[in-house]
Amino acid sequence: MKNEKIKELMYFYCPWWVSNKVSDNLSLDFKRHIIKTFFRYLTLNRILIIKGPRRTGKTTIIYQMIDILIHKNIPPKNILYLSFDDPELRINLNEILSAYEEILGSTLAQAKQLYFFLDEVQFMENWQFTIKKYFDRKYPIKFIISGSSASLVHKDTESLAGRTIEHIILPFNFTEYIDYTLKDEKIRDIITEFKKTFSFFKLPDITRLIPYQRNIFIAFNHYISWGGFPHIFEITDEILKYKLLREDVIEKIIYRDLVELFGIKKPFVLEKLFLYLAEHSSEILNISNISNTLQLSREYIEKYIDYLKQAYIIKTIKKYSSSVEKMLRSNVKCFLIDNGLIKISGSEVPIGKLVETIISGHLSNREIFYWRDKEEVDFIIKEGNNIIPIEIKYKNHIEKKDIMGLFKFTEQYQLKSAIVISKDILEQKKINGLTVLFIPAWLFVLSVDDITYI
Repeated sequence: MKNEKIKELMYFYCPWWVSNKVSDNLSLDFKRHIIKTFFRYLTLNRILIIKGPRRTGKTTIIYQMIDILIHKNIPPKNILYLSFDDPELRINLNEILSAYEEILGSTLAQAKQLYFFLDEVQFMENWQFTIKKYFDRKYPIKFIISGSSASLVHKDTESLAGRTIEHIILPFNFTEYIDYTLKDEKIRDIITEFKKTFSFFKLPDITRLIPYQRNIFIAFNHYISWGGFPHIFEITDEILKYKLLREDVIEKIIYRDLVELFGIKKPFVLEKLFLYLAEHSSEILNISNISNTLQLSREYIEKYIDYLKQAYIIKTIKKYSSSVEKMLRSNVKCFLIDNGLIKISGSEVPIGKLVETIISGHLSNREIFYWRDKEEVDFIIKEGNNIIPIEIKYKNHIEKKDIMGLFKFTEQYQLKSAIVISKDILEQKKINGLTVLFIPAWLFVLSVDDITYI
């Protein structure tokens, strides 16, 4: 491609070169807390890699970072943004950078600090080798890479070992959703302070949250139904929400991204599997049963599950066992990464399963398992020497028979404490010598997502 055409594309993707600012419709008002963390990462001698599924706001975060850099008096032309989602840009990165040098009026080596934001980089062939070359030669360039494919970014970055720092952007968790929808700084401050005092082992003090409890609970009910994909927050028409989620996942991820990245010949089969998993989110997978239902071999079921994991739209957890061999041989439990995606199945999923899916997402930064031995425990958290069993019973009348799995597990592993996630019960009591913390689901997810705004 001729340099003039490349320059034209660069000016298209970097309008701040002319306007000296990022337009409001690109940067948006609401900023996720992670931006502060990303700027701390930029002080390191590392390539920043931002990963995650489509429509979680990765590109918006990039535009907001660019806007902040311009406000910090970084010359706009020192900030390059390119989206390799655009087929016209899928050329050798060296060609692009050669044209960029002409725009700068200097070589990259002689320039002052540069910031290169390379979006959806998995579509650019051999991008990692060019970046490694400039990074290893210590050019004055901060590389910020984003991608929607775990496998491509992981595979390609093997050659960048020791040079990167990575972060996964998922749909909004409940704290972010509260912040976005209620827009109340008092609630934000109270939640931040509450998180500091929360412990898995004692009854939390919610005195300061009580005045806002009703509003938070209403927001949680909506979050249960539609999840945290930010591009549907402002849409009130439920049919339109459903349409957008379906198009973004089915059409863009399954029929476009995964087909292009993995050469899938029958994407409609992958769609069937996704819809099956959406309907059965938070259930233990029996590959043989799925194979019979979908009339697809075990090999392909396992391969396609891996593709969906690599697109960040499902996650799996293993069974807890003191035997590593048993853990590896056991069936996994599968969750969609967001309840909005469950809507796509069109099935009526029980609310307890929806809440369990939410809990799995809010525990994603922890080491978690499930447990089953005739009885079942929904989640086992392992934190250092602590093992924390959690059972979800999304109702307000919980009997001893409802939590028999907890008694069996804690007896087997000689534990003294457990957690039951309820609909609205908040109390701690001893049952058969076991200290059980009953906590509402909305309060639990606010407590464990590790977000503060300091």
